Amino acid sequence: MTQGDLAVFLGVGRKTVNKWLTGKSSIPVEVLCQLKKSWGTSIDYLLDRCSPNQKEKL
Repeated sequence: MTQGDLAVFLGVGRKTVNKWLTGKSSIPVEVLCQLKKSWGTSIDYLLDRCSPNQKEKL
């Protein structure tokens, strides 16, 4: 998935996604919750706080 694809999926601009991914801006909690639900993973995994093998989800 490209940054442009993610931007369309989330309804934001590509530059916004780029700022999140480069650490220039924080990802809103609402976006993290949307990604968690859509991708069936944990917020910890999205924030790189645990390995993909960990099954516990927040």
